Amino acid sequence: MKTSSDKEMTLALARASVYKLLSQALLYPDAEFYELVASGQLAAELEACWEHIQPKGKLPAGVHILRQHQPPDSLETLQEEYVGLFSHTVKSTNSPYEAMLGRGQAHVFQQTQCLADIAGFYRAFGLEIALDANERPDHIGIELEFMHFLACQEAHALKEDGLEEVTLVRQAQRDFLTEHLACWAPYFLKHIEEESVGLNLGVVQVTQDFLQDECSRLKVEPAQMGFDDPVAIPGDDVPLCMSGSPHNPEEDFS
Repeated sequence: MKTSSDKEMTLALARASVYKLLSQALLYPDAEFYELVASGQLAAELEACWEHIQPKGKLPAGVHILRQHQPPDSLETLQEEYVGLFSHTVKSTNSPYEAMLGRGQAHVFQQTQCLADIAGFYRAFGLEIALDANERPDHIGIELEFMHFLACQEAHALKEDGLEEVTLVRQAQRDFLTEHLACWAPYFLKHIEEESVGLNLGVVQVTQDFLQDECSRLKVEPAQMGFDDPVAIPGDDVPLCMSGSPHNPEEDFS
């Protein structure tokens, strides 16, 4: 019989897994992600996780879309579909970068401050910005990856009875959602949902439902943001990404 702590750890691991899957789905597709899609594992894993996140809840409509979607015939096709929806120029209205969309970020100084604040969250947990990577720290996929890391850390702290660490990591999740991810991602996702079909539509809808569930679970009220037309900032062509080697307790998931 599972204890309350066991249930909390299982929930944290399920949430971590969903964050990881959605991060992969919203970053430029690689061979690993293509295999997840082609094998049907993306939908299957999301469904399995959701049973722990909302045991009595309704399965997100996006998961049904993913289950019924005919996978692309190759990685190249998947990549072409991705580029067709998510333009990776930061000036695009479909730009998946927080600093390009919110809080009147058209001002170069405000954008720079936004990037610095995000990087500060990462550094606080021992994560670095890798100059040899291929993404900026404010990409939606990277921000989802950070939440994956925090949920993993929560599960580890629960397993080791680190109550102080549990409190710290949970507060970090609330703060990052409040100040960053949950402020702009719903707006971005709603915008691209109108242009999405098949796999991308399923991913977008699952992400919307999951972030809404996260805000409700963690009692998060995202900061209000205004949105501007994207404007490039100096260094936009410099590849940036989050890197690090956190303890990952996903093997404990059952």
